[in-house]
Amino acid sequence: MGPTGLGRVRARRALHPDDHRALHRVGVMLATGALIGVFIVPSVTRAFGFGPGYVIAYDVSGLALGAVGLALMLLANVLAHASALQHELDEIF
Repeated sequence: MGPTGLGRVRARRALHPDDHRALHRVGVMLATGALIGVFIVPSVTRAFGFGPGYVIAYDVSGLALGAVGLALMLLANVLAHASALQHELDEIF
C-alpha cells in the first residue's frame, strides 16, 4: 500500500481528490486557534480581571499561525478547483 495524503505530495505523486478537504480542515483549525489566542483569550482574561488589561494580544506567533491557516485554506480551494478541472478533462478525453 502506497503513501496517503501529504505523503503522495512528498513522493511527487498525484493528489487524491479528497486531499483538499484535509488541507482545508487543518487551515480552519490553525486560523481558529490563532483567532482565539489573539482576540478571545485576552478579552476573557481581562473580563475576569486576571489579564494585563489589553483586549487584543498582537502576538507575532498567533498572527503567523493565522496567516498559515488562511494560506492552507486558499491552497485547499485551489486544489479543489484543480481536482474538479482534472475530473472534467478526464471525462472529455
